[in-house]
Amino acid sequence: MCELQEEFVRAESTSVAQIASAIVHEATHARLMRLGLGYEEPKRLRIERICFDSERAFVRRLPDGDKLLEEIAATKSYYGEGHFSDAGQRDAALEGLRMLGVQKWITWLLAKLTPYRKGIN
Repeated sequence: MCELQEEFVRAESTSVAQIASAIVHEATHARLMRLGLGYEEPKRLRIERICFDSERAFVRRLPDGDKLLEEIAATKSYYGEGHFSDAGQRDAALEGLRMLGVQKWITWLLAKLTPYRKGIN
């Protein structure tokens, strides 16, 4: 099962093609997991690149998919290797909380209480 962010799906600016593309990305994750590929830190960047490539292959078949192809390429190049490290994933989650309006002192406390430890995601 994959769960898409409700805000993303409901936004008027989100196209059906973008939703379908996100589903293809997440379905690729599921397929790789079923093949026995986990999501351990050393594999993450490679796995994400495979998922973005699946999205691109799907979008190339869509009429007028050029703009979405550009978005996928920009997103793929935005996320560097550090983003997919355990520490990068934790930092991204904390930033997501900040964007949702969680007060800075709470996210600071969470960061202190949940230090990066190898093997804990």
